[in-house]
Formats: sequence, structure tokens, C-alpha cells
Amino acid sequence: IIGCQHIPYDTGIFAAYCEQPLCGYPQWYSFPGPCTSKPFSQKDKECVKSDPGGFCEKVTGERDCTYKVEDAGSVYLDELYQTVTKYYTWDQFCKSQIEYNNKTDYGIGVEFWDGIYSPAKCRERYNKVVAKFKEKYPKRPTHL
Repeated sequence: IIGCQHIPYDTGIFAAYCEQPLCGYPQWYSFPGPCTSKPFSQKDKECVKSDPGGFCEKVTGERDCTYKVEDAGSVYLDELYQTVTKYYTWDQFCKSQIEYNNKTDYGIGVEFWDGIYSPAKCRERYNKVVAKFKEKYPKRPTHL
């Protein structure tokens, strides 16, 4: 894949999330968009036409057709832990609860992010996201 960059397991915050040998390595992907020679604010129709980037519907591997992106599904935090309801607004949530405090390593009213640097807690959070994805999209793969 164009632009893949492997991030070593011991780099930055990702180091806390790795339990060797069962480490889920993070990946960055960079997909060339149109008019790669100009900043976003200066992209015009002429440039986009002459340099369309790599997105296409049926990938051929040609310079202007190297990838396709499609929606794989989504899991929202509200599906993993309750933040708002019909009777409990975001304003009320924000006044009475804290999702996470990096000085105490826990939230108030929300436990999902407690122990944010703990490999075991991270794996638990990851498993909750995967389980919710499987529940919502039972016929789709959970790993790409």
C-alpha cells in the first residue's frame, strides 16, 4: 500500500498499549489525493484534472488508480458507555461528569478510559469496540 509507515511498538503512547508478543501495531496510511503539488487552499480544477491522485472505483495500480476507500462501519463512544440520553443532554453531562482526567488517570462518572496507559485496560477497551462492531455488523470482518 502506498505510504504505509510501520510505527515501532515502543514509540510514544503506543508503547503502553503493547503486550509482546500480542501487540497490535499501529499503522499510518497516506493516500495521495488530487493535486499533490499544491497546498489545499491552492488546488484548482486544472491541477485536479492533471493530477487526480490515486482514488478510483476499481483499482488498477496505474498512477491515478492506486486505492479505493469505502465505509467499513462505525462504533460511537455513546454505544460503549452512556454519555447522553433523551433526558440527559451534553450540557448536563459536561457539568457533572468527566470522561477522563490525565492527572488522576480516571474519569468521573465514566470508567471507560480509567487506566489509559494500562496494557490490560487498553486490551479490554479494544475488545469492547470489536464486540460492539461484531454486534452491529455481524457479516463484516473485524480485522482488515
